[in-house]
Amino acid sequence: MARPPLMQPTRSALTTARLRRGLTLKGLSEASGISLPFIGLVEVGQRSASTATWLALARALDVHISQIRPVAEEDARQSALFPDLYLEVAGDEHEPT
Repeated sequence: MARPPLMQPTRSALTTARLRRGLTLKGLSEASGISLPFIGLVEVGQRSASTATWLALARALDVHISQIRPVAEEDARQSALFPDLYLEVAGDEHEPT
């Protein structure tokens, strides 16, 4: 019986953005002020982060928070029900500097 191919692990959006910027975990930690071990745990989905943490990471990566922060099920439902309101609030609140 043939064995199924091994599944490739998927990278988090945070990991992808960090690698695109050419940053190591240490570099992102220094740029964002977030501890290296915590970033590592967030990248692999073992810890959740506050909005303030996501914002600090987004600023350090020079990306919008929506590009790296996983969309929670409730956020996805709300954005589907009220797309104009959700985009207006999210856009105003999370603009990178």
